[in-house]
Amino acid sequence: FAEKARLAREYLSYSLQFYKNAREECDKILTNCHKEGSKNILLSDKNELAEIVILSSLNAPVSIVGIMGKESACLGVPAIEKVSNSLKFDKIIITDMLSTDKRFKYLCKIHGAQKIILPNILKNKIGK
Repeated sequence: FAEKARLAREYLSYSLQFYKNAREECDKILTNCHKEGSKNILLSDKNELAEIVILSSLNAPVSIVGIMGKESACLGVPAIEKVSNSLKFDKIIITDMLSTDKRFKYLCKIHGAQKIILPNILKNKIGK
């Protein structure tokens, strides 16, 4: 029982630290987007990191215009199955935490590297 409690405590500690780090970084990313004039943001995937970006956007003068994918909407942000030319967005924030390298390279190829933002917390997943 003591071992299970220790593992649960470690997991909770790690999860809270991840959330704190991700939230701080998302706040910085969105602030930088606003400073450079990028106001319409698209997220690459629906997951916990996307939810953190959406929550951070509530305190930033930017709009999350959609989340790429077939999934349902997330926290009121629509899912965008296919990015059309009519969708107005300035940047795409990579939120894929499982196939980060593959997703990053694909989106850079399709939309150009200048439109893609890779959060620092995901940079260790590039090249793997």
